[in-house]
Amino acid sequence: MMYLRGKKRRGEIGPIPSGWPWAGAGGGVAHRFCHTDSVLHLDPIYRPQVREFESPFDSEARGFDPNWWSDPFLRSTARIDYRPYSFFDTDRTEAARVLVRGQAGFIDPEGAGVALPSDAMAIDFIEVRADLRHPPRGIGSAVVRQVERLFPDRTLFAFSENADRFWGSTGWTFVPRADGHTHGRALFFLERG
Repeated sequence: MMYLRGKKRRGEIGPIPSGWPWAGAGGGVAHRFCHTDSVLHLDPIYRPQVREFESPFDSEARGFDPNWWSDPFLRSTARIDYRPYSFFDTDRTEAARVLVRGQAGFIDPEGAGVALPSDAMAIDFIEVRADLRHPPRGIGSAVVRQVERLFPDRTLFAFSENADRFWGSTGWTFVPRADGHTHGRALFFLERG
């Protein structure tokens, strides 16, 4: 088993317990941040890429869009600061996935006329397992809260892919384009402090 960058970071409880999905297949690190209510208890597991051109996610897992998680760009993330996470429920079943991109490296994403810090982090993909989406259980919002806790000192943003209602429900701020155009993806970001 391995820790991120060879040591424990704040909030980590150590390697994935044996018997969990993914244990022994590249490892991962469990975090102690958990959203708990009567229905939901999600544990985020960091999924480092073990081999170049191999997705850290199981592309054949039921309930997830295989096109998202086996895309060629995801299989070559070793050179990009991508941080893939799987979220497991109390039954140790994968309930959701998220791909966070660090070091976004741009100030004005997609020419939206919005100044973001150069160290802002993007949620590039988020997906809740198909059988858990309807009726809504708040899993997607809980995953977003977990990402907020994982990166407490960073500006977070996301471009909505036909999910404006979801991103609006998270409490993140919608930012209209400065040029007034309504085409393209809507930008949402988390205002801190």
